[in-house]
Amino acid sequence: MKKIGLYIFLATFLIINQLASAQTKYQNTDAPVITKDLNGNTTSSEKTLVENLQDLPEYSQFVQAFQAAQLTVLNQHDMYTVFVVPNSGFARFDSNEIDEIFATKNLDQLKKIMSFHIVPGRVDLHSLERVTDMEIPVSLRTIDGTILRIKQQDDQVVLLSNDGTQSAIIHPDFLHKQGYFHIISEFLLTE
Repeated sequence: MKKIGLYIFLATFLIINQLASAQTKYQNTDAPVITKDLNGNTTSSEKTLVENLQDLPEYSQFVQAFQAAQLTVLNQHDMYTVFVVPNSGFARFDSNEIDEIFATKNLDQLKKIMSFHIVPGRVDLHSLERVTDMEIPVSLRTIDGTILRIKQQDDQVVLLSNDGTQSAIIHPDFLHKQGYFHIISEFLLTE
């Protein structure tokens, strides 16, 4: 009886040890670093979203908003895709509206707006094109649960906000440490 117990113990130990080794092996696998040029600067899958964008002046407003929003909900996601807006995508707002959107007193609103630009998981352009090719209404759920509608228009994938603004993906498929980011043409509001 003691031998059977010993065999069960050893078998259990070996199985647990193999599982732990497999997990460690997976975590330590050297994934290739993927880089891509964005306006003369190199983005990298080794860097965070902010690290990839912080030295690009044409994304300063988005980076400022992303950092100010303090999106702790991102900690709940291993991977996420961000729709990044260049400064030109804020052009329809005057300086007072921009100040109001980024105001510290409106942090909850800013979090909601920035969350509208982020979906869980790694979503590349090819996936978006395939689902929008089906000619049926398509939507993505953002990290805060809001629905972001997308469609195919003039050979581009277009995101639709609740206020009627349309924003095309103009530079797709950049990688950051926790997923993808795509450059879109317009800043989107949720309401």
